Amino acid sequence: MKASTIIFVLSGFFLLCACDKGEAPLLDQLGPDVKVIAPKEGAELPGGENFRLVVEIEENLGLHSYYIWLVNERDGLPSLIEKQHLHTKKHRVDTTYLLPDEPGQAFHIRIEAVDHDDNRTIKSIGITAK
Repeated sequence: MKASTIIFVLSGFFLLCACDKGEAPLLDQLGPDVKVIAPKEGAELPGGENFRLVVEIEENLGLHSYYIWLVNERDGLPSLIEKQHLHTKKHRVDTTYLLPDEPGQAFHIRIEAVDHDDNRTIKSIGITAK
């Protein structure tokens, strides 16, 4: 009986040693999914007036933070529209922001979303003041 126990233990040991585990898999390699609902890419919006900004962000394991900027294409200077530190899988931003009164000036809205594993998604859409 002792011999069969020893054989059983040794066979289990050899089976486990032969198993190739490779590198430990990373839990999350996907960045958040960012969708800009409004305004649409290339929209011409009235300068000097508030425009509606709607963004949906989804993350498979958990969103950590996001930042939204309005960037003037002329000088590259960003204006922070909104930022938030949160812990959720889905988030919807629905806000308004004043578009500078600069007819013909191009801007882009830049959204950066980060999950808890530091995966980043950056989305940018262009708009123009009219």
